Amino acid sequence: MKRTLFLIVAVAAVLALPATASAFRGVAVAKDQARHAIVTASANGVVRTVRAPGRAGAVRLGHRLVFTARRLADGTFRAGTVRVGGKARHALVRGIVVRNQRKLHRLLLSAGGSVIAVRAGRGFASHRGPGPGDRVEVRVVITARGLVGNGLNDLGHANALELEGIFLGLTDSGQLRLAVVHRGEVFVNVPEGFQLPQLRPGDEIEILVSVDEAGAFTLVKIRAEDEDEDEDEVEVRGEITALLADLITVEGRHDLPVTCAIPKGVDLSRFDVGDEVEMRCEFVGATLTLTRLKTEDDDDDDHGGHDGGGHGGHHHG
Repeated sequence: MKRTLFLIVAVAAVLALPATASAFRGVAVAKDQARHAIVTASANGVVRTVRAPGRAGAVRLGHRLVFTARRLADGTFRAGTVRVGGKARHALVRGIVVRNQRKLHRLLLSAGGSVIAVRAGRGFASHRGPGPGDRVEVRVVITARGLVGNGLNDLGHANALELEGIFLGLTDSGQLRLAVVHRGEVFVNVPEGFQLPQLRPGDEIEILVSVDEAGAFTLVKIRAEDEDEDEDEVEVRGEITALLADLITVEGRHDLPVTCAIPKGVDLSRFDVGDEVEMRCEFVGATLTLTRLKTEDDDDDDHGGHDGGGHGGHHHG
């Protein structure tokens, strides 16, 4: 049986969902002026990339920040307010190793939608382990030139990671060449039959790659860096992991869990935890709100009931 839900969201149907627009604290550990982005690390090492056009230039590495933000479709955050509350000299960073540049005594880490560089300091032996795909927790000293590592814990191995950088071209064997953090270059295998978008050397792109035990990267997803940067719509395919009266969470195979508010009057009784679905949500104000839900095996069409008052119509087949 087909189960598809289409909604037209009304402001009156919006439910409070603090997780979509919350206050955060973090230390600025990197910046990317081209993306108007500040990369922050929280006290427990969680890294977030915060897009703050017009305000990123005033932030310096080591600034302690208090900011409000909402999550964008690409996993980064759009800042609301940003306030500097002092300065820090140390931080904790959790990420996935992209490349261990042993000759440069530097690690490139994928964390929070950005790639950041950590130079080796005293007691930080980057010449032995870790390798690409390894999850690490790094204690860093923040300097004017960037991050210097002085301690590292191995947290295991990741099956996938996100990379952003500059497309350099393809090798003779068809591998994608990506420049990250200015001088870092990685090679990504392109699966047979994968249709790459039209790319030119110099294009900024974001990719999701799988990582095998040997540390080799294989392309899973690709998008242009500026594609839908300000998009207020989020789509996810995966399994329903939570279904409450007013909230639904769907977690994809490689995506972060997405939680959306369910407008009042919408009946999701035909859906259950564990169902494989496609979910679409849109921001209304600061609330990520459900607009469409269907099972994975439904036909890809745009037919269904609509209700402008926020009460969902179902389409059955």
